[in-house]
Amino acid sequence: MRSCTRRAAVKQFRPAKVHDFTANEKTRAASARIDRATNRLIEAWGLRGTRAELSASLEGYGMNMLRPESLLVAVDFSSCSQRALQTALSWRTEQADVTVLHVIDSELARDIEAAGFGSYAEVVAKLRADSEQRLTSLRSAASQAFETMVVEGLPFAEIVRIANDLDCDLIVMGTHGDRPGVAQILFGSTAEKVVRASRAPVLCVP
Repeated sequence: MRSCTRRAAVKQFRPAKVHDFTANEKTRAASARIDRATNRLIEAWGLRGTRAELSASLEGYGMNMLRPESLLVAVDFSSCSQRALQTALSWRTEQADVTVLHVIDSELARDIEAAGFGSYAEVVAKLRADSEQRLTSLRSAASQAFETMVVEGLPFAEIVRIANDLDCDLIVMGTHGDRPGVAQILFGSTAEKVVRASRAPVLCVP
């Protein structure tokens, strides 16, 4: 009787079989799940056909993401944000307006001031001059024209504010900077806050 009980206990607490997926297998599995979910959404909405046909159908639902007329691209000059800009320029239509925005982080400026590298106004002036120069370089290197803007404040709040002021159809931004901290490992904190706060759709580019 004890032997049967012992065998039953061993069977009960035997660890479940673990599948040893490689990173590529995990990626393919995740992509397959996304594809299946997308197909179910398309079927539920009754959407079929080419990109233009799908766009027309989406407009019937009050959505214009596939043909945005006004795009706001938030950049911090990291490689990730530069990919976001390239994505936005490839996504735009001929009539679409693209505004590239850089936000001077006011908290960063105050930290630099506290470290003794100048007054707040001096730090902001230097950061603004550097940002405008970098935006000019981005505009010169791009194959398409776009407007640029530099503002000062909390990045996520300013991105959402400018998007509302310009009545943008779509915000495009990178998921994180080149040196993400712990809070940005899974999803950039600025990008996450923009997604939560924005009324416009947000396209996050890794």
